[in-house]
Amino acid sequence: MNPRPLLHLEGAAVFVASLYAYQWNHFSWLLFALLFLAPDFSMIG
Repeated sequence: MNPRPLLHLEGAAVFVASLYAYQWNHFSWLLFALLFLAPDFSMIG
């Protein structure tokens, strides 16, 4: 059995759970977008 689909499903579940927790705590979505893209921005430099 190939574990790749299970790992992708697990990653998606963690991502959805983090989105739910972020929204439940009423944090800024702009800050979320900036932090989500921070690794990409750091590779520009």
